[in-house]
Amino acid sequence: MATPRDDAGAGSAADGAGAGAGAGGGAGRAGGLTYAHQASLTRLPLPDLRSTLDRFVRTAAPLLTAEELERTRALADDYASTVGPAHQAALAEYAKGRASYVEEFWDDAYLRYDAPAVVNVNPVFVLEDDPTPSRSQAVPRAVSLVFSSLKFVRAVRLEQLAPDFARDKPLCMSQYKKLFASARAPDPSGADADVVVASNTSTHIVVICRSQLYYFDCAPPLARIPALPRALSD
Repeated sequence: MATPRDDAGAGSAADGAGAGAGAGGGAGRAGGLTYAHQASLTRLPLPDLRSTLDRFVRTAAPLLTAEELERTRALADDYASTVGPAHQAALAEYAKGRASYVEEFWDDAYLRYDAPAVVNVNPVFVLEDDPTPSRSQAVPRAVSLVFSSLKFVRAVRLEQLAPDFARDKPLCMSQYKKLFASARAPDPSGADADVVVASNTSTHIVVICRSQLYYFDCAPPLARIPALPRALSD
């Protein structure tokens, strides 16, 4: 989701993969609250090669045996003294004029990944039981979640959602445009990588019940959502 452009701290894809989503986002409508800080976000900094390699070794250390760790350190040192500086210089040149030098690489790595995304890439979570007695059953709980989601979607589309901050620094909000009504789909051109398709006018939701999929319209674009959750349960 939204991440700071100026808080990655490493040049490797592993460290920077989720950071700096602003390059492809851009500001929203003039005066919109959600994207009010987009134009002033700090560019993602490019760490020097040595600090990136040191961080890589520290990150890998818990996963390696002592022998493997020593070999990893040796390989990092060899990279730093051979082709590493040339790669670092090429990355620095590529980063010029870009808000984030990792976004394109991250998108490419994710969209070219040919394994099932649900199992291998996307997180899965299970909600705890709702502590409110009136929402303890499946239907009232689902209605409550849909109703709250619709309010959130409307705030995003009208750019009324307050921007995120971390340590008093505004965060990039461009990924909120893909949070709802978006899907990964094959590239129509036939390219190897998939594409992310997002709609700002979608009005339907999908419900899965007993292995059957149902969809229905629940709110017109940018209009007021139903005044009461009961309108959804009906």
